[in-house]
Amino acid sequence: MPASDDYLASHPVAPAPERNDSLRVMFVHGGGSTDVTDKEQSPFARYLRARFEHFSMKAVRHTSDFELVIRTHAEEARRFQPDILVGKSQGGPTILEMMHRGIWRGPAVLCCPAIVPEVDAHLMRLPDSLPLLIVAGASDEQVPLARVEDLYAANRARLQGGCALIVVQDRHALCSLLNDAEPAP
Repeated sequence: MPASDDYLASHPVAPAPERNDSLRVMFVHGGGSTDVTDKEQSPFARYLRARFEHFSMKAVRHTSDFELVIRTHAEEARRFQPDILVGKSQGGPTILEMMHRGIWRGPAVLCCPAIVPEVDAHLMRLPDSLPLLIVAGASDEQVPLARVEDLYAANRARLQGGCALIVVQDRHALCSLLNDAEPAP
């Protein structure tokens, strides 16, 4: 179930105190993009765009074509040369697939990664030495916390401290992460 308008309105994106001009951040949005929705205006995209001078994102319409999603984000990563990838929801498995295929070999932040056990089993074991931060909502209504904990458990020992899991008191939208003045609990 998508985040309700009331929920999003109750978690506005706080203005950026200043912009980071040294880190190159590429955002990989979640699924559900259609001709009607504009992922460029999602709360996460607005938050990151406001805080990073060097920000990139490619909105993919009709995200059910996973090969198109991978190809689009791989091309953007080659063009933009990011320092870090940030993925939200389906953006998590997209980044994991890019890592699995050797397209991306750098650090990543996965926010409520929408791992589907039957489909994404091959993504549960990541290549060595890829720094990874996983953020999940304790009350995520779309991605059960146990799935995210399984991804973390499958990689934490092998990545020798390069893999961390943070669980916040929030739902799938993770809007509580988007206010610097009141950080998520």
